[in-house]
Amino acid sequence: MAKLPPVGSSVLFENELVRVWQVGLDRREELPLHQHEVPHLAMQHTDGHLGVADADGSRARDVTADSFE
Repeated sequence: MAKLPPVGSSVLFENELVRVWQVGLDRREELPLHQHEVPHLAMQHTDGHLGVADADGSRARDVTADSFE
């Protein structure tokens, strides 16, 4: 399998238990296809609409500022 790009733009913190990525997107901007190698948590800093393409198909949802998923 080809190596996929990183999850975010930079790693803010990392230890043996957790890795914290910074991801910043402008409206309508997309991340390239990437893979989460471990369980993950995402925090939204602004309201918006999130589309996700996963192995089972695409899904979309509205997100609110300071929410977690």
